[in-house]
Amino acid sequence: MVQQLKFMGERKFARLMGELLANAVDRTDLPDLLIPVPQHQDRFIERGFNQAQNLATVVSKRTGVPVDGTIARRLKSGKPQAGLNARDRQKNVRGAFQVSSFGPIDQIAIIDDVLTTGATCEALAAQLLKHGCRKVSVWAFARTP
Repeated sequence: MVQQLKFMGERKFARLMGELLANAVDRTDLPDLLIPVPQHQDRFIERGFNQAQNLATVVSKRTGVPVDGTIARRLKSGKPQAGLNARDRQKNVRGAFQVSSFGPIDQIAIIDDVLTTGATCEALAAQLLKHGCRKVSVWAFARTP
């Protein structure tokens, strides 16, 4: 499903993946806001959509937690993370994200399709914490070894 969505544009899988992700989250400790991992503009133009944004929209509808795809922006295009080792993934996302100021938000959940080393979400979370968020969680549909 992930590959069909991400690389073949089969957006119908975003709904199912988002539903499954929403079913898996702890409803007793919901965040204040969902933020999808942003894509660089070049990648968005190439694919025509952001799969994390599609997942976040579904999760938001199911959980009632608002989603904001404008707070975080990806500044660097970089190489695709797939195929890079852990060290190269960290280098690839260093300085990749910019977060705009946001009001008082205690907890944010980053939404992503796949978590591998966590380098992308770690880089984004660092920026969110730097801007005053107290707690950042990562909600990903899949985890690779």
